[in-house]
Amino acid sequence: MFELGKTYKTRCGKNARVVCIDRKSPDGFALLALVLQGTSEFSVAYKVDGTCTPEENKWDLMPPKEEIWINKNQNGVYAYQSKEQAERQHKSIYATDANYEYVAKRFVEA
Repeated sequence: MFELGKTYKTRCGKNARVVCIDRKSPDGFALLALVLQGTSEFSVAYKVDGTCTPEENKWDLMPPKEEIWINKNQNGVYAYQSKEQAERQHKSIYATDANYEYVAKRFVEA
């Protein structure tokens, strides 16, 4: 879920840059990130799910948001990973469907 070298947000909105994903740790804290606080960084160890304590914590890493594109008609709602896929389906399958609605992009938690 979290990738080496990418920057994520903490629960409190700080930038956290993942610098290690395979840290050897007896308690399972394999991720190491540098959290930006003002003009300096401090390190935080995380479990692979982005948590740093058993309880919710302001320094927890938030999973990236996934962009999805939604099309819907009377038969259902269809999600696509890109705008191009959604538009292609709109043009090929639903072009003659008067009850079709093309919905702008939405974001969901990954």
